Amino acid sequence: MVQLQDQFGNTVAQGGVTVIVTLTSGSGTLNGTASAITDAEGRATFSGLSIAGIEGLRSVTFASSG
Repeated sequence: MVQLQDQFGNTVAQGGVTVIVTLTSGSGTLNGTASAITDAEGRATFSGLSIAGIEGLRSVTFASSG
C-alpha cells in the first residue's frame, strides 16, 4: 500500500488516481499488478507485487501524474 503525498510530504486524500510502480534501478523483473487506483483516502494497494531475479539492491518508484 502506498499513500499519495504532495510535494511537501503532506497526505493527499483523493480517490481515482492511477499510481504506477516501476523498477528504476538494479536487475530483475517486476511481477504482479504494476498499477493501482487510489481509494477515497488516497491509498493504492498493489496485488502480488514482487521482483524476480538474483538477490541484490534495487529501487522501485511509485508515481502518479497531476
